[in-house]
Amino acid sequence: MATTSELLAKTWQIVFGFSTLLVGLATAVFAYFQYRINSRLRDLKDYVAISIIPFVVNNNPKIQIKNSGTLNFYVHRYEVDGHNES
Repeated sequence: MATTSELLAKTWQIVFGFSTLLVGLATAVFAYFQYRINSRLRDLKDYVAISIIPFVVNNNPKIQIKNSGTLNFYVHRYEVDGHNES
């Protein structure tokens, strides 16, 4: 018959092993979703990219929007700091 201290040690060993397994599974799930997010961001970087260049004409602030990505990107309306243009 096992003593109380032996049973307690065995119980903690099982609890520790189970918690280690859960942490490992959670890490694997996190790594999978992080990989998917990074892949999607890498794909988006290749397609859509715009640069906004501020300038002033006759004391009237304007912005120029340029497509710097690999995909044709059309802006029909924008709003910057309360100023908008269609």
